[in-house]
Amino acid sequence: MIETEYITDFTVFPEHINFVGSLFGGVLLGKMDIAAATLARKLLYSTDADGAVTASMDKVDFLLPGNVGDLITIKSVLKSLGRSSLLIQCKVYKEDMKGNTEKMCTAMFTFVAMKEGKPYPHGLSFALLNS
Repeated sequence: MIETEYITDFTVFPEHINFVGSLFGGVLLGKMDIAAATLARKLLYSTDADGAVTASMDKVDFLLPGNVGDLITIKSVLKSLGRSSLLIQCKVYKEDMKGNTEKMCTAMFTFVAMKEGKPYPHGLSFALLNS
């Protein structure tokens, strides 16, 4: 069975902070994109695709700020498959220094499988992934 989710985390350090003292949104978006791309890559191992590229990302509402010392966890889950696309949801949580955990944001990423620089029909299905 191929895993259809990937979880990663990082600790917020001073270099991740914006000029008002909270986690810079661009840092978090980049880490979310990498987490989702990692899942896409792992899902495509069993195909002839060279890999995948980010095609789009939907609206992100930052519900809470991240602070220095917070542990940020990004959970990426495959939600649907197209002919050459993979729709991956990222849910982001922060855990403070006392262990309190809260949801920070959620976003959907669309990736397109590629081969030789062109979109490629990956041939994946949920039935194949769950076998």
